[in-house]
Amino acid sequence: MKESIYNKIDFLFKKDVDFIKSIKWYSNVLLAFRFFFYFGTLCTLLGVSLLIVFLYGSESLSNYVLIIIIFISFGVIFLLTSYILKLLISKKNRKKRLVGKQFSNDKMKIIYTELFNENYTNIDITDFDLVFDFNTRVLNNLHLKYKGNKIVFYIEKPLIINKKDFLLLDSIGDGFLFGLVIVLFYWMFKPRYKCNDTTLAENKKFDKTFNGLKVTKGKKRDKNFQSESIEFNKLYDINIDKDDLRAPLFLSPKLIDKLVDFNEPEFVSLGIDDKIYYNRSRVIKGFPMDEVGIPTYERIKNYKTFRKELYKKIIEDLNLLSNSLAILFTTLD
Repeated sequence: MKESIYNKIDFLFKKDVDFIKSIKWYSNVLLAFRFFFYFGTLCTLLGVSLLIVFLYGSESLSNYVLIIIIFISFGVIFLLTSYILKLLISKKNRKKRLVGKQFSNDKMKIIYTELFNENYTNIDITDFDLVFDFNTRVLNNLHLKYKGNKIVFYIEKPLIINKKDFLLLDSIGDGFLFGLVIVLFYWMFKPRYKCNDTTLAENKKFDKTFNGLKVTKGKKRDKNFQSESIEFNKLYDINIDKDDLRAPLFLSPKLIDKLVDFNEPEFVSLGIDDKIYYNRSRVIKGFPMDEVGIPTYERIKNYKTFRKELYKKIIEDLNLLSNSLAILFTTLD
């Protein structure tokens, strides 16, 4: 399968000279940014650390002033350069333009449609499509129909986890200089991202009285509805009373078994809000999971690594979609 996907990617992208040049440009600027940022941070840390040592130590500061000035000066210059490079990338929306070239001429739609149709032969599934919209927040979605019910799968833009609580200087030491060292040291580490994906299904089975019904991860001493499955009751909770007749109507034995078998760590909720939804969330360190079809460009250096990252992204997207569909198909049947 891997070789087959590589061949599809090569057929559509290998001769796209403009796109390959854009990849190399983006990669080179990112590499330069990282170099100047990390070395700038390192020089600044060393300079400030030496300053703190000699301010609070017994050694004379005057003997080391030149060294400290050199370290801090190089640090500031490198950090300013990295900031300019970052502006160069973000100001002209370079990544967005790169993604636009990747999705141009329906290249990504062709790959996803062919792979999905090769792996899903269920006659109840029709109208699979990848919808790419350059102007919306969620750039692209996977669409299909199951027994006439419209289904949409999308991955939200990743959200960086807020660091402000960690960076409160009052909580990490006495004095501005010590706080500055901790802050700079902390920013050397990779950020963490919250990445969410959602699958929505058109609901023709349950009426509006089911709106608000939601299955989530289980809680201890749960007083809500309990199914006959002990394992399900341990893993999941449904937000309605034990005597509410909607619960057994929604939680069919097949759906209960499917949820127990899957038991996805990233599972957030399955429920009804006009449409039936299934969503997951995970925290990822370093490089986030981007929207459907968008590989991790921060890891890409050339066409070879682009092909590798795109392959990984396609497999990841289709696996997420497949797991979601397994749950939603069971819910809709």
